[in-house]
Amino acid sequence: MIFYGDGEIAISFGSGFDNWVVQYRFIMEKSPPHTQDQNGPAEQFRGVIIRRAKAMKNTANLPKIL
Repeated sequence: MIFYGDGEIAISFGSGFDNWVVQYRFIMEKSPPHTQDQNGPAEQFRGVIIRRAKAMKNTANLPKIL
């Protein structure tokens, strides 16, 4: 499986994310720095995931601290 991104996820999660990618033999392709046009799809996909996760959390009636 290939993950596309701009490196933001790796910064947010630290080395844990990088280790996870290596452990499960995923491929992480990062766009070149300072290339906003190429980052667009990655940013949009990230937003979709976040919105869906919030919707699932609200539907499951989980505590707000999670």
